Amino acid sequence: MAAPLTPPSASDEGSRAPKRKCTEPDYGEAITVLVGDPARPFMIHRDYVCAKSKFFEAACSTRWLEGQEKTVKLDDVDPALFARYVHWAYYDSFEAKTSVNDRQDDHKKELLDAYLLGDRLDDQALRDHAMGLLHHHLRDTSTVYPLRSWIQRLYRETAAGSLLRKLMVKYTIARRSRGEFVLSRYPREFVDELASMALAKIPIRRADCGTIDEYLEGSAEI
Repeated sequence: MAAPLTPPSASDEGSRAPKRKCTEPDYGEAITVLVGDPARPFMIHRDYVCAKSKFFEAACSTRWLEGQEKTVKLDDVDPALFARYVHWAYYDSFEAKTSVNDRQDDHKKELLDAYLLGDRLDDQALRDHAMGLLHHHLRDTSTVYPLRSWIQRLYRETAAGSLLRKLMVKYTIARRSRGEFVLSRYPREFVDELASMALAKIPIRRADCGTIDEYLEGSAEI
């Protein structure tokens, strides 16, 4: 007959690793986000996305139909970009897939995509994150000047007072090479802001208006 098992002593119990509890984290209620056209559905926990985005915080309110149905539509957002936003909501990580060693125009587009998504969803942390990457790219790398279409999109999809507009204007004044700059091809607001900031940088001194001959209709120089 087998000897009865001896219960473990107190010292034995203390030396053993405690058993891990297999419990699921409490993520709270989930919502469905329909992204793109045709729509791709995403399931995401409301508490996570609402903590990041004022847009989702408002949309998930029971005062709105979206909040009552727990479904939010974003038909103007790229599903692949939103998939990265889901990762951002959970892990605070939204790194660029391209680098300055890739095509620089592609890198700029990716960073602008991230900033505009933060603007679209009213996610200040994502806007600041994308701004930091753009600021580094423009200031600390030997990058080429952004494409005209990049600037046109920036002004088309942001509102007056945008801090990214301000960065682009300051960068243009500081880095734009001398030569032809066809202002008519750029957004009017961009041109106005360029002129305003450039004039503000001119030091105040005695006015140099040239000679009187430049303004007389009977001058030989006319």
